[in-house]
Amino acid sequence: IASGEGSLIAYNVPELRMVWRLDGYEGFEASVLIDPTSDALYAGSINGKVVSVNRRTGKLIWEQEVTGRNSAQPTLDGERLVIANSRDRLVALDKKDGHWLWEYRRTILGKKATVRGLGKPVVQGDRIIAGFSDATVVALDRSTGKRIWETRLGDRRRFEDVDGAPVEAGALIWAADFEGRLVGLDP
Repeated sequence: IASGEGSLIAYNVPELRMVWRLDGYEGFEASVLIDPTSDALYAGSINGKVVSVNRRTGKLIWEQEVTGRNSAQPTLDGERLVIANSRDRLVALDKKDGHWLWEYRRTILGKKATVRGLGKPVVQGDRIIAGFSDATVVALDRSTGKRIWETRLGDRRRFEDVDGAPVEAGALIWAADFEGRLVGLDP
């Protein structure tokens, strides 16, 4: 469990007992991500830290600063961990040691109100697809973080954030903005 008070806690549910607890973070808003290929779990805190922890022992494997509120569950992409944060950035880290692989930054022009929240980036073939606070959905090369395409959903109303995770259904990627527009995109 990732708590809003800043702890990561593991429980043995059948025995109703705590197995381990790791404290010292400002807080967590998103679920942890468990790596099905190892004993690692990953979590992003509200103060910009991303951590990898051994899910069996609670031992910290690595910690990386990515600057910005991490309100979305990270995405695992092979050997990469992709994090979306409140500063309209995607960061890819090496899942084994946490070193930076690439970063993508959106430049948001003008000041506007946004909804606090982020959608989990989605892996689709050789791309990472994510939504941003300017109502834009972007596809990035998963190896390099270079932009392949982008499209705007909104029309500059007060709240235009794409805060939900894009969904792959059939041949399309579906994304929705805060105003309720649902768009099917041809990747």
